[in-house]
Amino acid sequence: MNRTDKRRQVREIDKMMKSIQSLTPTQVKAMNYVTNEKVTAVLVSYQRVVNASLVECGLNYSEIEKIFNMATDFMKEEDEKSYKLNEELKRSGNIQMAKNKIEKGVLDLINLMLDGGKKKNEIIEEILFKFPNMSKAMIINAYQEAKEQRKTERAANKIMDIIEGENEIKDKKEKLKEWDKKYNPNGKLAAEVKEIEKAEKDIKEVKEVKENKPMKNKLKVLSMTVEGENGQYKVCEKGVELQNKGLTMFFENKEQLESFTSEYKQVFEMVR
Repeated sequence: MNRTDKRRQVREIDKMMKSIQSLTPTQVKAMNYVTNEKVTAVLVSYQRVVNASLVECGLNYSEIEKIFNMATDFMKEEDEKSYKLNEELKRSGNIQMAKNKIEKGVLDLINLMLDGGKKKNEIIEEILFKFPNMSKAMIINAYQEAKEQRKTERAANKIMDIIEGENEIKDKKEKLKEWDKKYNPNGKLAAEVKEIEKAEKDIKEVKEVKENKPMKNKLKVLSMTVEGENGQYKVCEKGVELQNKGLTMFFENKEQLESFTSEYKQVFEMVR
């Protein structure tokens, strides 16, 4: 709304006030009656749709009644505090500027107390003490606004960290490429992983056969060695060990091996 619109609105309000002042007591009474009837009808409709909305959100009637009772208590204080606050703002000369200043002061104070680790109830009580003309409903809304704004800022900071970390990720990819070129020139490690999987499968089959056909002399295999294309596999009760050209790898079970294989594949995807 620009200055011209504001002046027009003020003139219209002045005209209405003069018209109201010229009414007789009977006319004023009739106008109040009609106004109250319309307001009541609007409030009933509003309460009905709010009630239905809360039901749709999964609340039961007991919970809804508690909410409306709480809102009624807030409203009683809101009427009184709103009047006092508006009177305070009028005395400042520029209502909007004074309002913005108070809102900023409240939000800054809430953020300061949140940084200090204070809880919701502590913050609300302290704000009520420092801003006595503000209602509890105003302060609770200000508190929630500050909390959600902080969440948004944290999310934005995380996004910026990801963006700023792109160069670091590129550096890591280059290091992975160098490592792969130096220690895994022929892709042997990936082949060794597959060989371990195959050896474990063979061992499992042998074990199942032995379990199905128990030895007559009750002998038990404590360890065994298997030679493969990618090295020597040593099988023991704790798992499978692979030795090849000074490199040793050990897996306790198939799940551990699959986890390693999956992670190793992810590394290759990163450096492509």
